[in-house]
Amino acid sequence: MLEFSLTSVARRFLVFFALLSGIQGDCGAPPKLINAIPKVDIHGKSFPPGTTVIYKCLDNFYNIHAKSDVVTCLAESKWTNIEEFCERSCLDPPRVQFANMREEDKQSYYTAGTTVTYICRNTHSIIPGIDSVITCLDNYTWTAVPVFCKGKSCGDPGSPPNGKAIILTDLLYLARVNFTCDDGYTLIGSPSTRCLRKGDGVKWQNKPPVCERIIASTMTATFSSGQTKTDVISIGPTVKLSGDATTHIPATTALITPTAFASGQTEKDDKSLGDCNRPERIPHAELRSGELKDTYPVGTTLTYRCIPGYELIRGIIPRITCTGTSTWSPEAPEFCQGKRCAPPDLENGRVTTSTDYRLGAEITFTCDFGFRLIGRNSARCTLAGGVVAWDYQGPLCQRIPCFPPPEIDNGSSDYDGSRDYDYGQVATYTCQPSFTLIGSKNLVCTTKDGKNGEWDKPAPECKVVSCRRPEIANGNVLSPFQASYPYDHSLTLNCNEGYTLTGSNIIKCGADSQWKPSVPTCLFGTTITTTTTTTTTTTSSEGETPSGPATVPTVSPTESREETTKHEIGTTLSPVSDVPKDDSGSVNYIAISVGAVVGVLVLIAIVVIALKYRARHNEKGKINTSGPTKPYDVVPQNPDIALEEKSTQNV
Repeated sequence: MLEFSLTSVARRFLVFFALLSGIQGDCGAPPKLINAIPKVDIHGKSFPPGTTVIYKCLDNFYNIHAKSDVVTCLAESKWTNIEEFCERSCLDPPRVQFANMREEDKQSYYTAGTTVTYICRNTHSIIPGIDSVITCLDNYTWTAVPVFCKGKSCGDPGSPPNGKAIILTDLLYLARVNFTCDDGYTLIGSPSTRCLRKGDGVKWQNKPPVCERIIASTMTATFSSGQTKTDVISIGPTVKLSGDATTHIPATTALITPTAFASGQTEKDDKSLGDCNRPERIPHAELRSGELKDTYPVGTTLTYRCIPGYELIRGIIPRITCTGTSTWSPEAPEFCQGKRCAPPDLENGRVTTSTDYRLGAEITFTCDFGFRLIGRNSARCTLAGGVVAWDYQGPLCQRIPCFPPPEIDNGSSDYDGSRDYDYGQVATYTCQPSFTLIGSKNLVCTTKDGKNGEWDKPAPECKVVSCRRPEIANGNVLSPFQASYPYDHSLTLNCNEGYTLTGSNIIKCGADSQWKPSVPTCLFGTTITTTTTTTTTTTSSEGETPSGPATVPTVSPTESREETTKHEIGTTLSPVSDVPKDDSGSVNYIAISVGAVVGVLVLIAIVVIALKYRARHNEKGKINTSGPTKPYDVVPQNPDIALEEKSTQNV
């Protein structure tokens, strides 16, 4: 029984520890992040509650905003929350020869849009007009580093008197200059110098050497009185002759005459006797082996080779020989010429100066029209590491850009923000529905100064344009009927027979919805002059009744009888010159003429009726003589006034 109780208790403890271990279990693998990983290897490890894991950013990613980089395993077997804390960055800015990055721009990371400025070192200065700034782009790469530094100049290296300086490349930092002496002079000092750093600038390493004149040795000869002037002897630098005895020293053969050297006479030799002196330095060449000596015996041959950066001139044998006249042959040799740099290749540009691409040559770059030059406009063929190459690989000829085309109301261009417009490219405009484009729909990117782009004309406008169909009195519009017309639409007009058109017979709908030029008028061919004589009353179109002078026509002798009759009955005609233009109330001479004829006929009818009426009453008076008479007065020529009875009597 006791054994059973112990076993039961043990089992309960086991269950308790099992439950406890379930509550306090591991958290499992820590969370995975996209741009970061744990600092330590977590493979095969357990993570009980309280364990912390620290993360580190991947290469080119940084904890820019100082977010939490740690997770902790909690008691409930869960990791604390963590969010992405690493952001992409550009790599460290590239190193630039002869320049350093500005200290204030140095960072541990570089986000997109970050700029870095370089400063030239003491041995160099910045090229005017070149920006020494690079930018971290959106794809986390740096913009190209321009060539913005050029070496400082050491200035004129000077040249020794009776000698000259040979400039191998240029006078800038690290340049080298060789020195040579003229014929008859020997070089004392360093045969070359270099432009090196000195303090905050540059300075030539050595001063120019000294060129000293070469002094010939002295020779003494004694002749016996019996020697003839045609005796030939062999002499060296110093020869002594006594009587008929002759001392021979291996040398060149020379002709000595008694007249040249009397008994006991001394004279200086002049290089035509004896060995050759040290040869002059040959440009761009050096001895193939050994060093130059002060003197060489006759017949000596020296062989040369070209120094680095130079090559042998075709067909030339690089050697000199000491001749019997104590001179070197050839006298002033040139064995070597500079090697050629590869022909420059400039896309959208060309080389405008120098066709010689050999060492030391300088070339100038020019971009094609429509392109602008970014970088230096020149380069020099130099020697670097034993190889000739251009000290500048060439600028960039960039197509001249224009700013985005201007925005317009009620319309737009084909610019979508994803591209730029360069020289020669066209921006096209369109208008929204119901709007008309006024101006040119195409703008071309051009340039005036060869550097900056600009649009060749102003941007167009989008407007609502509608011209109403024109009305022309005594004329017609020669086109199918339309109530309105769009911008720039043309119409042709003409006048009725007997009328003359004043103005243009072709009009166009303008941007202000008006016809251009204005609608013409049709004028009748006859001109009538008028004068003002009386006052009459007329009614205006607004209903007012102004008083003013009336016009009475003055008829010329050439007018017809019908026209005279019109004036006699009071018809008023307006002068042709006063006819309102383009007005519905314009004078219609045909209507006036018809009205005048009708008026005359009516007047004649009234007169005839009045005469008949009078004749009838006269006949009645003659028949009835006994009765009272009723005389009447007839008022002729006034059809608007009725006959009046003079007196009334009843018989």
